[in-house]
Amino acid sequence: MNSVRTYAFTEFATPKFIGKLFGSPKFIPVLIAIPVILFAIFAGITGISVPEGDVVFSRFIHHSYIETVGFVIGLYVGIVTISNAWKFWKALELKSKGFISDLIRAIVLILEHTRFKECETNRFRYYAHILTFYGFLLLGIAALGDVIYFDILGREELALPITDPVKIIGTVGGILLLIGIVWIIGKRLAEKERIGAPNYNDWFFMILLLIVVVTGITIEVSRFLNVASVAYPTYVIHLISVFCLLTYAPYSKFAHLLYRGLVYVYLEAEEKERLEKEATATEAS
Repeated sequence: MNSVRTYAFTEFATPKFIGKLFGSPKFIPVLIAIPVILFAIFAGITGISVPEGDVVFSRFIHHSYIETVGFVIGLYVGIVTISNAWKFWKALELKSKGFISDLIRAIVLILEHTRFKECETNRFRYYAHILTFYGFLLLGIAALGDVIYFDILGREELALPITDPVKIIGTVGGILLLIGIVWIIGKRLAEKERIGAPNYNDWFFMILLLIVVVTGITIEVSRFLNVASVAYPTYVIHLISVFCLLTYAPYSKFAHLLYRGLVYVYLEAEEKERLEKEATATEAS
């Protein structure tokens, strides 16, 4: 299954050469070097420096830069995702008569983690995966809350108190994600013969996700403790790791959400077609 999934990530990738970078560990330096070089160029152009006084991230890197880069990444990932989905859907060679209803059903299956519940051999996967999934979802909601604070409410700095709703959502999401990903990695290491050894693509995604959540929690704690020597360097690592996680989403383990979702749509449409044929055959008899 790992091989099939890796093949899909590479075969349907847009552009395909980026998908191939995830086929071998030897390309890790390239994948990491891209955001590091881009950040170095950005730092040289903007002349960013560590500010004195209390830890205030917007005085280090203004949120407008973060939002601009986020918008560009989002646009790129959106275009690539649509292209990948279209190529995969054509490869399935099935036309859904009720695509929207099948898609909604597929999304429900993903949100409920129905398939994971059915696995009796590795029962932990359901709990660990759902913690990771919803932890990341909560972090996404918190990020949306940040955008609302900045662009709608006009805030200039997100030095939010720990009791702020957005901060609570983000903190809970980070904790759930940390527990889930550590649980998955621990089980993979301890019981790899029973569970199955993950491939390079799996490890890249899991470790990157772990770096994102650990650096995120670290910068939150260091900001509250006002430890600038830890906060700002960790913030840079966090931004680079988030860049990798989001930009490479259509080519990494993240992409299985897209392909798994479309397979669910395929199965729903196939099941409806089978039932229709059976009904027609019954009527004819």
